[in-house]
Amino acid sequence: MSSAPQTERRANVRLLCDERFQNLLLHIQEGDYPVTAINFNRAGIGVFTSKHLPDFTHAELSFTFATEPPLRLQSIPCEAVYSQDTEVGDQYGLRFVDKQIPAATLERLEQIELLAAESNDEQDRYGLFTPQSDEDNT
Repeated sequence: MSSAPQTERRANVRLLCDERFQNLLLHIQEGDYPVTAINFNRAGIGVFTSKHLPDFTHAELSFTFATEPPLRLQSIPCEAVYSQDTEVGDQYGLRFVDKQIPAATLERLEQIELLAAESNDEQDRYGLFTPQSDEDNT
């Protein structure tokens, strides 16, 4: 393994999601499915579900970003650009369909990206080197 820092090849860096990404609901033709946010940027989001979903291409995503005041986004049109079955569930990469998203929602997505970037540490992406407090161990 190389210890040299990797350079991001994407136009928009994927930011790890934290507990502020709440109440994610993916709507596809077959119904609504709760999902968990993995990573995010203004162009899309990676999500995980412990249930296998029916095949889909187009979807809508709703979620809340916990800040003051909370940012609620409803029915964001998106396309599935990636899916990966795992032993414990499925991961999906969703691209937001900008042409179908109102300007106010696009502004909220940019605002969420800025807020999420503030708490992402590129040198310790997964928190492996961050000391845990005693509260985390109880």
